[in-house]
Amino acid sequence: MLRNLVFALLLASVARADYTVVELNGTFGFASSVFNDAGQFAGTRDFGSGPRAFRWSLGSGFTNLGGDGSSGTAISSNGLVAGLSQFEPGNPTQRAFLWQPGVGMTDLGTLGGASSQATGVNSIGNVVGRSPLAEGTQRAFLWQPGVGMTDLGVLPGAASTASSIANAITDNNRVVGSAQDLNGNTRPFLWTSADGLLDLGTLGGSVGVARDANDAGLVVGQALRADDTNGAFVWTSLTGMIDLGTFGGGTSGALSVNASGQVVGFAQDVDGVNRAFLWDSVNGLRDLNGLVANQNLTSALAINDAGAIIAQTTSNDGFTLLLLTPDAPEPVPAPPAAMLAGLAIAIGTVRRLRRGI
Repeated sequence: MLRNLVFALLLASVARADYTVVELNGTFGFASSVFNDAGQFAGTRDFGSGPRAFRWSLGSGFTNLGGDGSSGTAISSNGLVAGLSQFEPGNPTQRAFLWQPGVGMTDLGTLGGASSQATGVNSIGNVVGRSPLAEGTQRAFLWQPGVGMTDLGVLPGAASTASSIANAITDNNRVVGSAQDLNGNTRPFLWTSADGLLDLGTLGGSVGVARDANDAGLVVGQALRADDTNGAFVWTSLTGMIDLGTFGGGTSGALSVNASGQVVGFAQDVDGVNRAFLWDSVNGLRDLNGLVANQNLTSALAINDAGAIIAQTTSNDGFTLLLLTPDAPEPVPAPPAAMLAGLAIAIGTVRRLRRGI
């Protein structure tokens, strides 16, 4: 496991100087989106009769996934889509769905309440999200084909009425999200079938949330520091939680991680303005605006294993989503200090690299 983690960290040492930028809003017209390594997108689009979940791919274009008022919120590496939809005519309540080619949309049910929402799906069709219990408490769920929806429970010591939310699932069935502890504070968690919910801690404050994870065991998210500012973090079982820092401001948040350990999100500059970032163990925190010409990128929302990024620009007219596709990476020898720093992270020595672009 350690060898695999070190290898994944060292894969991040690549030269990517330029990105091809494509505006997504004008092309797709969707309010939210996720994408996979095959270049497939899932999201929400008005097909003329109100919002509908879609899957888009280069070869087939848009596929209307059906449902009433549906929204695609997650897509797996092999093109399965999860989201939420109305399933009963005249009833605006939405429930989680799994869409599969040749099968269509499956209603995943609830944990006893009226609604549910899917937030993640993996390549074997396992879906995670949140749903209220019969008495109203929101709980993280795992839905599995042939098993159905399972409540992922509460953190050790927490009240039976504690709430939780699942945000993502990996192909090896690690689930991340947030859950209340015994004091009612929202804490980032990692769930595995062997250990249940694990509290990942914070950066010195009381609360946090885990947003994404990869199969190697890297978890990313946002947690409160001792000075009450929120910081982007990377967590592994060997290092614990590492603060990724900012560009001189107070707040940052990590939103997505790929198989190579590249992380994207947002971080404030000295003026308190959000800047989209790309982080890896070799180069540290980098402002994506320094890698992409003539853009004002305020947040990077997702990154796939090919290094393509969905980023957001913000103006007085609202926001625009952009797809940033990197030039083909050329492996470069890592400087000795950077190489050692990557290895230090893998063996548990907490160290951050701050390098200019």
